[in-house]
Amino acid sequence: NRYLLDSVPSNDERSLFTLVENRTSYSFEKCELNVFETHRKAEKVNLQFDHFVLTSMLAGKKVMKLPNRPAFDYLPGESVILSPGEMMQIDFPEARSGNPTQCIALVISDEVIRRTVDSLRELHPKDSSWGDWQIDPSMFHLHNNQHLADTINRILRITRSEEGKVKDVMVDLALQEMLVRL
Repeated sequence: NRYLLDSVPSNDERSLFTLVENRTSYSFEKCELNVFETHRKAEKVNLQFDHFVLTSMLAGKKVMKLPNRPAFDYLPGESVILSPGEMMQIDFPEARSGNPTQCIALVISDEVIRRTVDSLRELHPKDSSWGDWQIDPSMFHLHNNQHLADTINRILRITRSEEGKVKDVMVDLALQEMLVRL
């Protein structure tokens, strides 16, 4: 089963800077939430982030091409985990005016990842035969389960509804939960 994320209203095309991968960004102390919209068909669009990123499809379809991996369809209810500096090449075969492709990219600071992993090591140490706590890079393309979708949706809701300094604290807590679930 794939669990969908809450929808995000698309922007009026007249207000966009570009019709391909138009980005709306929300910055927090420990992460950045980007909402990308594409309003026309496009091919071979390159995108790369300097930090760990979790992307999740909201609407439409992408064809993702990642280094050393076969291309795959990327659909709502799915997420992709990317390591820092990993290049994506993206096709948008179905994007069009009035029916944009939408995706979020949650760029997470190294500090939050390190702090979360350290906390897991301290509070819940694994037997050495199980290895260390880490996000498995071979699990890069995920079908959202209920818990992951709920956590990402919580970050989206906090972004839209909370105010002031409490917003950063609430996002940080939700990020930690999301990383534990990953």
